Amino acid sequence: MNTTHDAPELYPRGTARRSVPGFPGLRADATGSIYSKRDGQRLKPRVVGDVLCVDVSTPTQRNKPWIPVAILVARAFVARPRPFYRHREVIHLDGDRKNCRALNLAWKRAKRTRAR
Repeated sequence: MNTTHDAPELYPRGTARRSVPGFPGLRADATGSIYSKRDGQRLKPRVVGDVLCVDVSTPTQRNKPWIPVAILVARAFVARPRPFYRHREVIHLDGDRKNCRALNLAWKRAKRTRAR
């Protein structure tokens, strides 16, 4: 008997996809998957330096085409506390940087840097 199907799912199949603010060609779902708006295909993630990333090559981001999945999912699903400019980092609540489910993400205040 397969026990993986016996447990209730946190995100049922067909979870709504949301547009990712700042990335007009992408949609995300709460399970941590990123999709192309053009053809609806799921983008294949890749591990870059212990972080799960997807390739979002655009003319404006030629030097850094790999974007962390956590940032995209957080932009689409996790409410950003005010003031927005101070909350720029995304943390994983369970510590696993490959678990990019919306329930596992939170915005963190960026550290201040002092000019000396």
